Amino acid sequence: MERFRTINCLTAREAFETIAIMLLGKVPDERKLYAAAVISSWGWSICVNSIAANISDPSHVRSELSVIQGVPSRFGERREWILSCDTYLDYKPANENSSGYIEPRRVVGRPGDQIILRSFVNPSTITSYIGTTETAFEVFKKHRISTDEGGRLELHIGFRWMQDLYWDAYLLQICDHDFDPSPDLKFTVPEGTKVFYGFEMPYPDEQELDRMLAQGPTAEYPSTIYVPLTAGNSTARWTLLDSMRGWKGRRNYRFLKAIYLRCDGCCMDCAVTRIKKNMVGGHDQVGLIP
Repeated sequence: MERFRTINCLTAREAFETIAIMLLGKVPDERKLYAAAVISSWGWSICVNSIAANISDPSHVRSELSVIQGVPSRFGERREWILSCDTYLDYKPANENSSGYIEPRRVVGRPGDQIILRSFVNPSTITSYIGTTETAFEVFKKHRISTDEGGRLELHIGFRWMQDLYWDAYLLQICDHDFDPSPDLKFTVPEGTKVFYGFEMPYPDEQELDRMLAQGPTAEYPSTIYVPLTAGNSTARWTLLDSMRGWKGRRNYRFLKAIYLRCDGCCMDCAVTRIKKNMVGGHDQVGLIP
């Protein structure tokens, strides 16, 4: 009887790190490997897609890697690595006495409501910054936006973290419907869905999460799709994708089972329908970036 061996396929992240080790001929420092967007050796470089294609919106990232002949260089200086700087969000209110601080989170749409999904922040300006160390260039993008309250938001995000956020989400593919992709169209919130405003998910506090874990699945916490107001603004989409990822694994709670990204060619009705087909449990909590 012929026997077959089970082969586990590599994820895109594992493939990048495996090829990097083969290219370098050794296992590099883990901190550098996990922060690397480009790794170079022997005149060749491998790049994650976010930096190879200079991606701005998370739905435009792809899993594939790029292999090019050449090494990173700038003003005649060459380096073996391009690393991501730390990612963080910085909010500055309009003035010291301003009471218009943006609320961290607030549910604004429940089943049956008609909601416009346009981002709650204004269009952003995006600038790339590059630093240099002995062995690497350190690169990040700064997204700067003003808010309706008069404050200013700055998101600092590196290319490798952009790629990691994409790798940890599911991209919803183009649907067959002919629809207007404008973020100003009204969306009727379906059952099992909540639309929220702010930089973070309306998650329970940690005491509430402890209680949920102790009780196990109950009807009190039915399956829910959380949808933030991010349509039409890549900065808001990156910000909420980062926030959702933090609550996908924080303190091993895994409050969110999955995070989905809607592309420009997928209507919201199809996005919600596809997600619900994957929610096999009665108490799944998932995020959807519209």
